[in-house]
Amino acid sequence: MNRDRDYHTKRREYAEMGILIDPEEQKVVLCFLGGQSYQLAKWERQSLIPSKLLPQLVLTAEQTFNL
Repeated sequence: MNRDRDYHTKRREYAEMGILIDPEEQKVVLCFLGGQSYQLAKWERQSLIPSKLLPQLVLTAEQTFNL
């Protein structure tokens, strides 16, 4: 994984897909268009990832890599 390329150069592609999974860093990144620019929401290791669709679902970034 080339982090500089994936986190910067390919940002628009990930925004279109909406998600970047980095198993090496145990990081989940959601990318979305907020107004005129792309925004990132990041969760790492023990960070809880909220779910609007399933609010009772409580997972950490780390747990998503162990499913």
